[in-house]
Amino acid sequence: MAVKLKLTRLGSKKHPFYRVVAANDETRRDGRPLEFLGYYNPMTDPAEVKLDAEKVKAWLDRGAEPTDTVRALINGGCVVITVGGGGIPVVRRDGKLYGTPAVIDKDFASAKLAELLDADMLVILTAVEKVAINFGKPDQKGLDTLTPDEARKYIDEKQFAPGSMLPKVQAAMSFAESKPGRVALITLLEKAAEGIEGKTGTRVQM
Repeated sequence: MAVKLKLTRLGSKKHPFYRVVAANDETRRDGRPLEFLGYYNPMTDPAEVKLDAEKVKAWLDRGAEPTDTVRALINGGCVVITVGGGGIPVVRRDGKLYGTPAVIDKDFASAKLAELLDADMLVILTAVEKVAINFGKPDQKGLDTLTPDEARKYIDEKQFAPGSMLPKVQAAMSFAESKPGRVALITLLEKAAEGIEGKTGTRVQM
């Protein structure tokens, strides 16, 4: 049976709100879906769209066909917000989801998402322009490039602060090692464009 990625309507007549779902093609519009993928709120300015990129990709890879509207949401320049906090960490046991006390690290989660999406580059934006060794000392040195092996050496030397630069470097290492040719960039938010162009930031690659 064919699977569609489509909208199901909620809200009132004058204030519509839509869920983006995966559902069997023959399921009636408001019937039970196979999975919830996100939502679309056309009543905000600008319209608010939130999609679980990993779930959407999984269904597309399995041959699901998006409706024209959902395809436009996926491909129309919408910003997909994910791993940004605010959710409830869960674990799956016996086919069910249970809440669990945990912290989902945004750097590691972003690296995993980039890996699953088969991205060529992961950009981690932070409060400094480059990763540095001897940070805050007279001999501080910003790094233009960093290999995973070099990063491990600096980690052993405790060059990167836990809860600050350390998880960013570790996430960048993980992404760079996940597939040949992948590059992770760590740089200042205001320097993102220049970093992508190779003019600044620290590039982590094999």
